[in-house]
Amino acid sequence: MEKMTSSGRRAHPDGVEFPAVRVQVAAVLKSLADSRHQQHVWADRAQGPGDAVDDLTMVVNVLDDARVLENPEQTVGEVLRDEHEAAALRELAELLDVLIDMLGDAPDADYMASPRWPAIVRAARTARERMRHTDDQRSGVRSRSAQKEHCVIRQSPTGGSTSGSRNCPKWTGP
Repeated sequence: MEKMTSSGRRAHPDGVEFPAVRVQVAAVLKSLADSRHQQHVWADRAQGPGDAVDDLTMVVNVLDDARVLENPEQTVGEVLRDEHEAAALRELAELLDVLIDMLGDAPDADYMASPRWPAIVRAARTARERMRHTDDQRSGVRSRSAQKEHCVIRQSPTGGSTSGSRNCPKWTGP
């Protein structure tokens, strides 16, 4: 049976109808999830090799254009792969909406100085990790973070910790 998107169109072999838009969303989430990048590029206006040329306005515009902030659930099958990604983007949207309502057209530095900003950075990181995780699942390749999430640490009968799988790294504590 052929897979269909939420809009009733045939699903793309990549699992989403608009894979290029998905790549753009992932790229701007990377910027939004990286406070060092924000300070270096957005606030200091400095750029090094490999730095994305962006700012908060561009990031929000890309996310808005992709409709992943306004109604992330409706973009499942188009840009997002599943409801877990949509939930992560929903959380980010709710946090970002509050700050945008408060600060409006303020400079990026004002947003970054807000006590609410770290929660936005964490939500963006969660959304990006969620997207990476579903991409890894789809491709059959596990990222290092996905491998760590998969490993179940349990107590051995002698009181020591053991990995739940032969392929998991030995746990050495926090």
